[in-house]
Formats: sequence, C-alpha cells, structure tokens
Amino acid sequence: MVFECDPEKEVVNLAKHGVDFSTVPEAFNDPKRILRASRGRSSTEPRFQCVGFDGDKILTFTFTLRAGAVRVINAGYWRKGKTLYENQKD
Repeated sequence: MVFECDPEKEVVNLAKHGVDFSTVPEAFNDPKRILRASRGRSSTEPRFQCVGFDGDKILTFTFTLRAGAVRVINAGYWRKGKTLYENQKD
C-alpha cells in the first residue's frame, strides 16, 4: 500500500496535534486496526478513519483513497480513538 500526504498539511498537523504522518503505515497495518467511515467535511470524496497501534501509541488518522494510494489528511493520539480501540471485541 502506498501512503501519501500534502507536506504542508503534515507540517500543520505536527504543529497542531504534535504528530507527523511517519507512523501511519504501522497503524494501518495493525491487525487489530479499526476502519470506519469518517464524518469528514469533504463533499467530493469519501473519507475514512483508521485507529491502530503505531508501535508506540494508539493513532487515529483520517484518510481518503486517491489513485490507489492512502492519502493522509490528519492524525493524532486522541482519547476517543484509544478508548474505541481498547474496547473492541477480539
């Protein structure tokens, strides 16, 4: 799977949430990850959320699929995602 992002959005995300996008592939490849539709603000393309373990913490990120790639929109270590992940049934 190919992962891509807008480098400017990654800089903004790092400043706003303290998270860059470097660990997104690990969270996406987590066998216990949670994928769900996002209530994102795009009217032109569907958006999704992934909640998964990135090797350090439980990461939540929003993405869309573009030309066969996972296009990362934002990411963060948010309590709601962590709680959802920890409470899922195996």
